Amino acid sequence: MYMPRFQRKECFKRVLQDRKKSITFVPEIRIPIQLINKKTSNQNNKKIINIKTLNKKMMSTTNNPTQLFLQEGYAFRRNVLSGKIEYCELHNEVTNNVAANNDGAGNVALVFRPFTQEDLNSVIMAAQEAMPTKARLHQELKTIIYSRSTPEYDPVREWLQGLPAWDGKNHVGALLDRLPGLRSEQRYWMSVWLRSMVAHWLQADQLHGNEVVPTFIGDQGCGKSTFCRLLLPEPLREYFLDHVNLGNKNDKEMALTNNLLVNIDELDQVRRSKQAELKQLLSKSRVNGRPIYGRVQADRSRYASFVATTNNHHPLHDPTGSRRFLCIELPSGQRINNEMPIDYEQLYAQILAEYNAGERYWFTEEETRALQRANAPFQSTIDLERIVQNCFRLPADDEPCKPVPMTSIVEIVARQYPFVEPTHSTKVQLGLALSACGFRMERDNRLHYYYAIPRDAA
Repeated sequence: MYMPRFQRKECFKRVLQDRKKSITFVPEIRIPIQLINKKTSNQNNKKIINIKTLNKKMMSTTNNPTQLFLQEGYAFRRNVLSGKIEYCELHNEVTNNVAANNDGAGNVALVFRPFTQEDLNSVIMAAQEAMPTKARLHQELKTIIYSRSTPEYDPVREWLQGLPAWDGKNHVGALLDRLPGLRSEQRYWMSVWLRSMVAHWLQADQLHGNEVVPTFIGDQGCGKSTFCRLLLPEPLREYFLDHVNLGNKNDKEMALTNNLLVNIDELDQVRRSKQAELKQLLSKSRVNGRPIYGRVQADRSRYASFVATTNNHHPLHDPTGSRRFLCIELPSGQRINNEMPIDYEQLYAQILAEYNAGERYWFTEEETRALQRANAPFQSTIDLERIVQNCFRLPADDEPCKPVPMTSIVEIVARQYPFVEPTHSTKVQLGLALSACGFRMERDNRLHYYYAIPRDAA
């Protein structure tokens, strides 16, 4: 039946008024969309809203009935880590549970969850019931929800901002005490890395990524992967990724932008052809490209830091990239203590206090060289063969060649690769690599000589 425009307008007003009368809202919890991003609890996906304070601000400035409908019934936010819209149904999550969630001070916990296609359909159905005569309601709802009026929500920043003051105790030391056999310099490097992880969560350095990767080397089942996962508190653990596909561009980029901590499980299994891609991934500070299903190129921040685990005691395949790894070898037969609870609030309160006090969260050049030297025993023998081939060549059949003692070979290698130290272990491994590359060896008074011509020789 045809209805004149002025009659449709009056009818719609009456429907909206009847709708407002029929809904049993608690007045204090009519929360406008733009006011949701306030005080945060430390519980996962929860917001603490003071309903008495917000009651004074509940009247919206908009006259758009669709916006009014959304503001009265729902709260939306855009998660900057996942890139997804999250929402809460106010009349379900608050009104029906106000007694259970109210802490007595007028604060109500709102539980947010990802906004799916099914949720959008439910919102559309509810809106159609409230405004049956409104045209293009479906598109208008999507336009409002997926617009810039939906506030951004940074879960890690808000969790950190909700931490108590540091109590002055060494909670970082207590965390590292769980790792058996940890040396003093490794404890220091780990404390720098933890500060770097938090600093990059806060986007303190957008020119450099957190390149250093703590790499836990030990027996299968000693608790390496569990320890890595436990580095994140429960409210942030959904942003832990235990695998990354180095062969897929979108997977690599999402690992950087959508996660806080990424574990490269079984580091030694990363193929040699993917080593360059891994180095590039670790050094990236931002991602600039078209997101999956996106239509335009976007510039996105990196949040992720990396850890790695392996059972192989020689997992490093690229001597030039060893500065990026902080190898921690766990004594054979010993396990990481993952049983005792971690006081996450005080642990991260300490890290945050150190960062705010200006303590360094990056490695100096000297510390980087020390990392390389410490990583020398973890280089694979195959890579030592590459080092040997870069430093020496085989003599031609009729070319005169003076045999080079092992001590001189180590000195020549160390000039090009400063992390190589003249230890007995290094000499043994270099000897194996020289033999594998075809260099002839002879002994004289227990000294080893090799027929090799240095490539940098005049």
